[in-house]
Amino acid sequence: MNIPAKLAHRFAKNTYITSLSLIVSFMSFGVVMRDVLSNITPNMGSIFVMVAALLFFAVTHYYSLKVRGDNQIFEEIAKYFREINSLYRETLFQCFWEGSKALSIDEKLSSEKQALKAVCQIIARIFSKLLYGKECTVTVKLLTEEEGGISYATTYVRNYDSCERDVDDHRKYEVNTGRNSGLDQALKNKPAGKLSYFHSADLSKEKEYSNQREDYINWYKSTIVVPIRCPRRGERGTQNYGFLTIDTMTRHRLNNGHHVVMLTALAEQIFNFMALMRGDYKLQTEISL
Repeated sequence: MNIPAKLAHRFAKNTYITSLSLIVSFMSFGVVMRDVLSNITPNMGSIFVMVAALLFFAVTHYYSLKVRGDNQIFEEIAKYFREINSLYRETLFQCFWEGSKALSIDEKLSSEKQALKAVCQIIARIFSKLLYGKECTVTVKLLTEEEGGISYATTYVRNYDSCERDVDDHRKYEVNTGRNSGLDQALKNKPAGKLSYFHSADLSKEKEYSNQREDYINWYKSTIVVPIRCPRRGERGTQNYGFLTIDTMTRHRLNNGHHVVMLTALAEQIFNFMALMRGDYKLQTEISL
């Protein structure tokens, strides 16, 4: 959301502005009606004020209806967050609960991948609601470092069982080399309290955007990329698992406000789940209850 849009957003949602527009509209309408009932031809000033007030009231009323619609969407998607948490809980229960069958690392990774695919499908439903029914693609990409010190991001799971863009795409996407600026930007460390992410409401307008997928504009025109990671803590370095991305063919629907915050929160959930599944979270001492 750019600065003019933010200012308009704050102005239109202000309760005092909405109340003032209603009062002024009624007052101006009353003045004109008084002139009409008194058989006095309303002057142009009164008519102009009434029309301007009514237009202002119409705009603020429309915005209030939009806010009500957004609130209804938030109420509807609340159940999806509980569904995601239930998926994580059931997967962890099956893999680690005392008395359950001991699973190999490959079996755990298979369960992890299956759960994350289901999570991507739920996230896609969440954002489809937020984008007023527009379709979107949600992807978890894994980050790996190979010989030569170059890091690569590869598709792990998507919300689709099969995706046309994956048919001839087996490429590993380089990270921090300048060839994939969305991934590079999302991985940059930000000051405490600031989110690391890449957002573009319209990729066709990004002059310095680079992507190893040369035909990316045929698959998505707007995107958000956030890291799946735990920031540096003391002497321990940053732990990066990869990226959570969402993209859509619709421009100017994904915003860099609450959409980024929501996707970041979901990515942090994914990090915790993957850390448990991969044994990166461990109890240091035995706990007796």
